[in-house]
Amino acid sequence: MKISKASSTEIDDMRTAVADAQEAVETAVTEFNEALAVARAPLDEAISNYNDALAELKARLEAERDERQEEYDNKSERWQEGDKGQAAQEWIDGIGNAADTLDSALETDLPEAVEPFDFADLGEVEQLPDAPEA
Repeated sequence: MKISKASSTEIDDMRTAVADAQEAVETAVTEFNEALAVARAPLDEAISNYNDALAELKARLEAERDERQEEYDNKSERWQEGDKGQAAQEWIDGIGNAADTLDSALETDLPEAVEPFDFADLGEVEQLPDAPEA
């Protein structure tokens, strides 16, 4: 009982084809990751700029709320309890509520890179004898 020379050659050619295909996948992953890094750069910058602008707006609204609250607090209790005072407090609270809605900084779920694949181990195929050992 023995694997024929033709079958052995065919198996070896197929193993080589798998190894070549594996190398092609590894190259494609590397090229993809390089292209992803290039494509990701403007997105990362845009998201960073957005998050910075959002944080600045939130900080400005919080400062405005604090300034208006201090101004409100310096008014007489009678004024605060009147219609104008109550409307002012609702308005100040609205500024604070608007600032509170700006907590959602953008993040991406995109991977930094594609991880290398776990390929089939061809070691067993490479070590197959052509016939049983007696």
